[in-house]
Amino acid sequence: MAHGKVLARARRLKVVAAAVLVALGSLWIMAPTRSPHGTAHAGSHGVFVFSEEVAKGVEVRGFTNRVMVRQPGYTVGAIAARDIPTHRHPDGDHILYIVNGRGTITMDGERVELRPGTIVHVPKGVAHGVTAEAGGLQFVDFAQPPFDPTKIEWIR
Repeated sequence: MAHGKVLARARRLKVVAAAVLVALGSLWIMAPTRSPHGTAHAGSHGVFVFSEEVAKGVEVRGFTNRVMVRQPGYTVGAIAARDIPTHRHPDGDHILYIVNGRGTITMDGERVELRPGTIVHVPKGVAHGVTAEAGGLQFVDFAQPPFDPTKIEWIR
């Protein structure tokens, strides 16, 4: 990747990381503690126990997805991944925050290590796939705007 592209991606990632931290601060996604009341809603803010939400995920291709927040402009999901085949979204960006486990993401042929605390920005249209190490990988997926599942292009 050319030096200019790397710097541009780093600048975008800083802005995206700041947005994720603001979103995490207002959303309060907690792991792996357990709320005595299960999933709670306090006023207009949703409060979620990540370990409980990720366990409720719906099986898709190599992963489960539990949408915790659905708004017209974005979604926030709890993902448990084993092997997500390479694909791309023509209609939105991903921002992933790794909660548990280890693995790799490949974006346009470039492999990046994933571990708890890692934040990854996947721009719309970029081919990407995730491979988890033994034990799986869990992450929060911020999607903006929400993806249309019928538009996902599965590459492998």
